Amino acid sequence: MWQSVEAETRRPNIVKLPALADATQLIDELSLSSPVLTPNGDGANDEVQIRFVAFKVTGQTPRVFIYDLAGRPVSELPPPTVQGAAYVFSWTGRDAAGNLVRPGAYLYRIDLGADAGGDTTLRTVAVAY
Repeated sequence: MWQSVEAETRRPNIVKLPALADATQLIDELSLSSPVLTPNGDGANDEVQIRFVAFKVTGQTPRVFIYDLAGRPVSELPPPTVQGAAYVFSWTGRDAAGNLVRPGAYLYRIDLGADAGGDTTLRTVAVAY
């Protein structure tokens, strides 16, 4: 097997991530604090946190939207908190008017507002109470 090697000058204050330059998916490490939101005031899962890392996006703040299964907008989540490299959005199960949503499955869409593809992700979260 033959592999070419090319010399390159390195500076100690720059980190090169070659795999990241070729990445097409800009959202990674996506997780929910709980797959089921139970906004009943008992202190357990009354809020769900949507946490993710965004790559190659500068000058934009990600946005998260909630939809019902028919695709109708329910709510846009408030701006995120930032924990290290991760964005964290919280949803309390309320719609844009501040009312609790009905139990069922909902979609959440992460939008990075980037010019490249791979800047949106659509997933589900359940609401039960």
